This record gives sequence, structure tokens and C-alpha cells, in this order.
Amino acid sequence: MIQIKHVSYAKDFFDTFKKYYDSGRYNGDGMDCADMFRNDEWKVDECFKTYNDLLEMASHDPSFKNFVEEVIACMKYNKSMEME
Repeated sequence: MIQIKHVSYAKDFFDTFKKYYDSGRYNGDGMDCADMFRNDEWKVDECFKTYNDLLEMASHDPSFKNFVEEVIACMKYNKSMEME
């Protein structure tokens, strides 16, 4: 896998992550939020800067940061299950 290191799509995800987390819909399973980004998983999986930026943006709240890490892991899982 070639990682695109210079581009960040963090802003494309962060607001939705935060709204979902704050809405009370989060039930301990990040997959529900990750599924909202079907076909965009590559932006996190292949863009190293996006991943780092998301974690940095979430670092002010340890609980929210854990949520972001979980959603990213679910997104990577979704990507890994795609048929080539």
C-alpha cells in the first residue's frame, strides 16, 4: 500500500465524528459511525496525515480520542473487507 503523506482529509471526517459522538447515538460500537463513510475509508487508510490530524484534533478529550481511534479501526476493517 502506498501512503499519501502530504494530504489530509481530517476536516472531512472530524465534524461528523464529533456530532455523532455528542449526539448520544454512540453505543460503544464505532462501526455505526464508520459505516457513514463507506467508500471514503481510503482517505484514512492511505493518507497518513489524515490519521495523524484526526488524532491530534481529538487529543483534547481522551474519551473522544478513543472513539476516533475506534472509528478509524472500523473504517480500516471495512476497507479490508472490500472485494478487489
